[in-house]
This record gives sequence, structure tokens and C-alpha cells, in this order.
Amino acid sequence: MSLRDFGTDLRLMSLSALGIVCIRACPSHSQVINPKHLRYLDLSRSYMDVLPSSICTMYNLQTLRLNDCLLLTYLPEGMRTMSKLIHLYLLRCPLKRMPPNISLLKNLRTLTTFVLDTEPGRGIEELKDLNHLANSIFCMPENKGCNEEEVLESLKPHAKLKILELHGYSGLKIPQWMKDPQLLQCLTNLHISNCPRCKDLSTVWFLVLLEGLFLSKMKNLTTLFMNVAGVKAE
Repeated sequence: MSLRDFGTDLRLMSLSALGIVCIRACPSHSQVINPKHLRYLDLSRSYMDVLPSSICTMYNLQTLRLNDCLLLTYLPEGMRTMSKLIHLYLLRCPLKRMPPNISLLKNLRTLTTFVLDTEPGRGIEELKDLNHLANSIFCMPENKGCNEEEVLESLKPHAKLKILELHGYSGLKIPQWMKDPQLLQCLTNLHISNCPRCKDLSTVWFLVLLEGLFLSKMKNLTTLFMNVAGVKAE
């Protein structure tokens, strides 16, 4: 299915939800007319490498789904204007970096992927004021010159976080905030992969609400549970 098949139907100003799948090319500005009342937009599994900047004028958009856009490497630079955005789904998107000043999206509750960067407006400080986030995946930067342990230590989430994913971390130690049972008291799912040097994850013992623990490519992991109250470490 191509976006051309919709023709002028996208000009319906009362439209509140729109789902489009398998776009073979990035649509031009003339093909995408931003409906004034659009609240929900699903472009999952689309074949585009860059999201059109016209998306940023959908000021009332609350949910944007871009899951499985396997060619998508960049999001529009002006996404900071989408102040009503609540859910941003980016699962399995090969993003190279995030748009700048994402901290201005104060209503965000779901951000499934955040690619860390050292450029101004794209670093970890962008997450500190997003107090409503309940789901987040953190991808470490490809810049091997950075101190990944310091970066991850600075990425301290709020206490209401429910889902945490960490991929591509090459540090030896997990951050101190992951050892704080009060900070992660609401965590229900923990996913960690491709962290080949990490040896100790005994902190999971304190995650009393944890329902799902998913670990992969952890070849040096030696400790999963700590010896507490006579419980033998596994």
C-alpha cells in the first residue's frame, strides 16, 4: 500500500486517528496533509529512512507509533514543538540520534528508545525533567571515547519507572542507582543485552515487583542474586 492511494482523503480535518503501513518511500510534503485534530498516528513497518518534518506541525498528536521502521535513522529536528505528545514508540528502529531538546515534551509517558549523544540538546540531561516516563530503552552512544560508566551513572530515572532496557553497555559496573531499591520500587520488567563485561546483577534481588527479567549476551555474568538472609547466591 502506498500513501498515494489515500489521495486527498488525508485532508479530512475531523480525522482523529490514522494508521498507515508499509510505505515504500518517504512521502512528500504535498502528499501528507496534517489533519488539525489528529491524535493518533501509526506509521509502523514503513520503509522510510527519515520521518517527514511536516509531522512536527501535528501539534495535537498524542500517540506516534514508528515500531519496526527498519530503515528509520533520523527523526525530525523540530519534534520539540509536539508538546501534547504522550506516547512515542520507536521499537526496532535503527536511530542514530534523537532530535534535540526532547526535554520540552513534558507530557511524554512512553519513550521506548533513547539514543544517548554528547551533542548539546541530545544528552542524558534531556531526560531529567520527563517525570511521567514509565517505559524507556537506553542505547549507549557509539563514541568509544566517552566514559560509559559515568554516562550511565548520570542517567538516573525517576522512582515511577516500570520498564527499563539497557543495550550495548560495555562498562564493568552497573550504576549506583540500579542498586537503590527505593528508586526502582515500581520496576516490573528489566531487559539487559549486549553488556559483555558486566559481572554482577545482584541488585535484582531488591526488585520486589519485578515480573520479567530478560538477559542476553552477558557472557561474563557471574552473580545474579546476592546472599541476603542466608539465601545462597546463584
